[in-house]
Amino acid sequence: MQQQKPIQVPSIYVGNLSRQVTLPLLYEIFSGVGEVTNAKIITDKLTGESQGYGFVDYRHTYSAEQALSTLNGRNLYGSEIKLNWAAVATGKEDTSTHYHLFVGDLSADVTDSMLWDAFKAFESLSEARVMMDPAHNRSRGYGFVAFRDRADAELALSTMQGVWLGSRSIRVNWANQKTLQKTASHLDFDNISSQTSDTNTTVYVGNLAPETMEHSVRLIFEKFGVIEEIRMQVDKGYAFVRYADHNMATRAIIHGNGEMIGVRTIRCSWGKEKSAEQQQEQQQQQNSAYPAVGAYPYPMYNPYMMYGYNGAPGMGIPGMQGMQG
Repeated sequence: MQQQKPIQVPSIYVGNLSRQVTLPLLYEIFSGVGEVTNAKIITDKLTGESQGYGFVDYRHTYSAEQALSTLNGRNLYGSEIKLNWAAVATGKEDTSTHYHLFVGDLSADVTDSMLWDAFKAFESLSEARVMMDPAHNRSRGYGFVAFRDRADAELALSTMQGVWLGSRSIRVNWANQKTLQKTASHLDFDNISSQTSDTNTTVYVGNLAPETMEHSVRLIFEKFGVIEEIRMQVDKGYAFVRYADHNMATRAIIHGNGEMIGVRTIRCSWGKEKSAEQQQEQQQQQNSAYPAVGAYPYPMYNPYMMYGYNGAPGMGIPGMQGMQG
């Protein structure tokens, strides 16, 4: 698998970590190839146990490159660590192009760590998370696992169906069938980028359930770049995500389109380009916490056209019929 190089920060994702690996040990090992500015091991939010992965930030990109070439596959307490570039400006590996499985019928006691342990026999496992209800701090009863290699995802799908985890047998399925169909050639970067001007940095996110929380949207879209603002309109079934630059927004449309938030498949497209007057108004309000009323963009084209469906822009997308330009 070809590793993707970061655009801004020389940060390394360290996966398949034994729970015996401590933070001082992680720091010591990676300091051997260059100056480390930060290191962390991710722990389960409920139990405090290691989730089996962490991150190391370097002062210089060449040090991170050296770490990738010399430390990938190193054996630590019986586990060969897996290294990759971390996603830009986030504390996570970019799993947007990985193969995702939905894991349902989870009992309330299942944590991220337990879910990881259940699937860690598949070597390319890159993520395991239980979806939580933040209002009550409890599991929603389902989660997701991701794999770098499709073969591992397919094997997990066939062998983990009905396996007992916690106090129930789990149900496993593809998180989204369209994920298997998406390729870089199907949603070409240059093609998506050129559909609007370079000053447009806002992504429309449609087909959201009414109970969708902002943190669930952020969890998906922070992998693609620096988010400046999220504006939720879940009563109408959509939200807007504004990025720091156009390229980040382009990546979000390509990789976010077809992702799952809750049990719904989301649709992504460009927000409508702001007029010169709106841009000037926003510029004058840079010190304000929120943009001016009316300054927010709305969808400019039918996102279903990416998948070969015709029809007038906005038709069939919840909440779009009543929007004003």
